Amino acid sequence: MSEPKRPVKGSVEPFDKIALIASPAIRADLQLDDSTAIKIDNEIDRFNAAVRRVLASRMPREEVDRSIAASRVEALQNIGNDLSGSQATRLQQLHWQKRGTEAICDEDLVKELNIGEDQLTQIRNRSDATAASKGSGALVSGPESKGEFPDWDVPHIRKTLSTEQFDKLLRLLGKPLSES
Repeated sequence: MSEPKRPVKGSVEPFDKIALIASPAIRADLQLDDSTAIKIDNEIDRFNAAVRRVLASRMPREEVDRSIAASRVEALQNIGNDLSGSQATRLQQLHWQKRGTEAICDEDLVKELNIGEDQLTQIRNRSDATAASKGSGALVSGPESKGEFPDWDVPHIRKTLSTEQFDKLLRLLGKPLSES
């Protein structure tokens, strides 16, 4: 299989699904066949071309951002159509894993786990404080969570969520990438 295509630098967040699916490790985890990998590479090429066109235009910044966002949505829909159901589910799991603790505020996770506003506030406050003290958005948990999800503040999440919510969260996150 050839080297996967990469999205245009600055056009996606580090853990955007387009960036993730360009990763050889993610592709191996998803067990993409050559045909699917080629379709995804072609979609990344289309996305990159659209981003380059927009960046070369003289549009106001808001329009550039809106256009790139629309191109991202279209690319993700097309990539989703190329994946099997289990591959799409796994990509979502890996996306949440890589986003770290901030992913708990994802609308789908909030709904699926029935997370209350008080719980979200506690998680956000801790996330903001930790990110500010570390100088980055990623939260790395302590040694007590080693072997689980390194980008998640597992001890804090475990304390904030009910046992049922936490157990369901672990099921929704799936196996860590290294264990797949």
